[in-house]
Amino acid sequence: MRDKFVGALVGLAVGDALGMPFEGWNSRDIRKKWDRKSFLSRAGLKPGQFTDDTFLAITQAESLIDKGEFDPEYTAKKLVDWYRKGDTRGIGKITKEAIEKLLKGISWKESGIGGDMAASNGGAVRSIPIALLYGDDLGKLKEVVKQAVEITHKNPEAIKGAQAVAYVVARACRGDLNTETILMEAAEYVGKSEIADKLKKAHGYLEEGFPPMDALPLLGTNVYVVESVPSALYCFAFSPNSFLGSVVNAIMAGGDTDTMAAIAGATSGAFNGVDAIPQNWLEGLEKRDYLVSLGEKLYEVWERRKK
Repeated sequence: MRDKFVGALVGLAVGDALGMPFEGWNSRDIRKKWDRKSFLSRAGLKPGQFTDDTFLAITQAESLIDKGEFDPEYTAKKLVDWYRKGDTRGIGKITKEAIEKLLKGISWKESGIGGDMAASNGGAVRSIPIALLYGDDLGKLKEVVKQAVEITHKNPEAIKGAQAVAYVVARACRGDLNTETILMEAAEYVGKSEIADKLKKAHGYLEEGFPPMDALPLLGTNVYVVESVPSALYCFAFSPNSFLGSVVNAIMAGGDTDTMAAIAGATSGAFNGVDAIPQNWLEGLEKRDYLVSLGEKLYEVWERRKK
């Protein structure tokens, strides 16, 4: 299990760093530019550096480790501390607005942003460390993810999208999943919603054997959680035993490539362990050793909670 905790956090960061240069690109242009092997740079970020997605997951993991459990007030404080450092690397509009409310002294209970624009995927990556720690109790996991996401995103689809990611990561980490049915099971887990409907469509495409390059344009790949989360999980379900396949497919379709590859990478890392991640990507990754230590510490918290 230890290697799976580490694999999830390192896999998230690797996917993020690989997808970062191509965010917003179309598939044709990505194929022209990328050899599918190397980290590339973009907009002031060097090869191997990651975006706000990984920083948000790090912040959540640190909070869980410090407190030994999910503490919403402390999580909000950690978000503020990270934001104050100024290295926010492409932070999403909704997350930024929510943290700025926290900075003004507004309670974490009231800081979340509602409305249709908040149906984005900023909460999904934050659910991944929570899935590692709380994945033995899927009912509790659903509650904790909801509370965590609502600090920034008070939109039901954003919440359910994060719950879907958490569910699949939790099951992947524990090796307790059927990759042929996991998308349908995730839809049933989150309940009636647009994201559940899209996950059911994704399940149908998987049954028919659609490769990701055919399925993802149908599912959508933009920042909205109803598109990017099912697409990212599809990439894992299509290539469950291949970290490279899961992440590369999440990038090659274009769109919100960093977040989709981060989710696909985290899920694959949780399922296959850190050793499944290609060594050349591990060697070039920013904060690799710190991410490994976070995964190990989070595993130790999980072990203590079991006793």
